[in-house]
Amino acid sequence: MKPTLALVTLALAAGLVGCSSDSPEPSKGTQAAATTPAAEASTPAGEEPADDSAEALEVYVGKVQPLVESMLDGSDTYSDLEVRAVPPSTMEYVYTFAEEADVKAAAKGLEEYVPTLQQTADAQIFPEMEREGIASPRVAYTYLNPDGSEIWTVTLDPS
Repeated sequence: MKPTLALVTLALAAGLVGCSSDSPEPSKGTQAAATTPAAEASTPAGEEPADDSAEALEVYVGKVQPLVESMLDGSDTYSDLEVRAVPPSTMEYVYTFAEEADVKAAAKGLEEYVPTLQQTADAQIFPEMEREGIASPRVAYTYLNPDGSEIWTVTLDPS
């Protein structure tokens, strides 16, 4: 199954919230925790679903990455957008801003967007990941300044 355009569009649109500011101010990144630690626990030996999910995740990310790259063309906001597989079942979008962003302003804007990210993930992304064979799907969004310093990150679980 081909990843939906909604998934890719949401990923790109999420990055447009709380972009750069006129007064860049490098500081420590902010992490919004919308996850539970138990969700990242490793699967006991002998349980195949995690292995199957990890393989399915790699395949799925391979399908999504070219779509994301094509949407990034012409963006003045980002210099890079990478989709990563984080085994066993998390797909992570890593955005790198083209210009230094004010950490506090960007983090605040992105934090306000979490309910929209969650709603879309629940309605479209998680069901699609499950159809692709990914058990217990999760999606993460990470935003970096050009120097690689983290601005903000969130990991979402199905509601």
